[in-house]
Amino acid sequence: MKIGDRFFLKGAFDRESLAFLRQMGGQGAVVNIAGELRDNQQGTPVVSEALSERLRSGLHWEAKDLIELRKAVTDFELDLCSLAHTPPHRFQKILLGLPGRDEEIESWCRSLKAMGEAGIPILQYSWHTNVGSNHINWHTFTGHRIRGGALAEGFDYEQAKDIPPTDIGVVTQERMWEALEYFLKAVIPVAEKVGVRMSLHPADPQVPALAGVARIVRSVSAFERMLDLVPSPANAMTFCQGCFAQMLDAEGVYKAIAKFAQRGAIALVHFRNVTPDSTAERFTEAFWDEGKVNMHRAILAYTKAGFDGYLTPDHHPHTIGDSVWGHRSRAFALGYMRGLVQSVASERKPC
Repeated sequence: MKIGDRFFLKGAFDRESLAFLRQMGGQGAVVNIAGELRDNQQGTPVVSEALSERLRSGLHWEAKDLIELRKAVTDFELDLCSLAHTPPHRFQKILLGLPGRDEEIESWCRSLKAMGEAGIPILQYSWHTNVGSNHINWHTFTGHRIRGGALAEGFDYEQAKDIPPTDIGVVTQERMWEALEYFLKAVIPVAEKVGVRMSLHPADPQVPALAGVARIVRSVSAFERMLDLVPSPANAMTFCQGCFAQMLDAEGVYKAIAKFAQRGAIALVHFRNVTPDSTAERFTEAFWDEGKVNMHRAILAYTKAGFDGYLTPDHHPHTIGDSVWGHRSRAFALGYMRGLVQSVASERKPC
């Protein structure tokens, strides 16, 4: 397994942070195109503002721009292992099954072809909308004190369940499933042909609906259904371990790792833990080395099942004296993950 971390193209994608990741032993970078890290003291940019704007706007990506982005990462002896979060304006009609989705699908396929030409192997995406939320991922709090007073985020359904529908209106599970099937049948053959894996992230949180919009990819059975819609190596999943720990007990997480890794369905792992009492309706994120899931057992489960892709540490508790991007927290996460991977690899070598 390989270790990576994630960057926001806007706000946390600079020479100092890329060098830091490599110094910590990271081997790859995921670039979040649409997200933004506000109030970040950004260092020396590695791409121009014009390139950043082109990637975040327009109807699709161009190969020349993605090649330039990839070079900005490989210059630091890192792989550009994945892109994440296509700009939302490119797929709202796709997501909601609205007229005009065919044009958006055509543009999506053009972006996939550009990724294939640029040699970027994974595109992470989600099948839910966060409209109505004041926080990323619909999390309802960001300053819960955990070990030593570090600040973590989480979710309480009681604070979110009564938020009314927005101008999108009510969107049913049936409509979301129909739209997902229509989308996958159109894009997966293209993705497979150009060598790009489409990697679906679970809904976070995993409640049936928020602000009137159904959230369908929220269980093991939902992922099995999604994968069966269009069986292909290109139709894959981001195994967000924190999300699965919210859905399941610890034993269930290990079983899900084995199930999907043995199927070859995991394109990339978000390595995260939650407090032992966490559920889909109420959870708090935790440091990686304590919480519901025994992370050593998790790495062992990935290894036994044959997963050999990238792990990224996902969200980061805010530690004392840390930067906005979270250098101190990330250093702990990356070192802990490298130690786990090396430990499990050493245990499994013959004497």
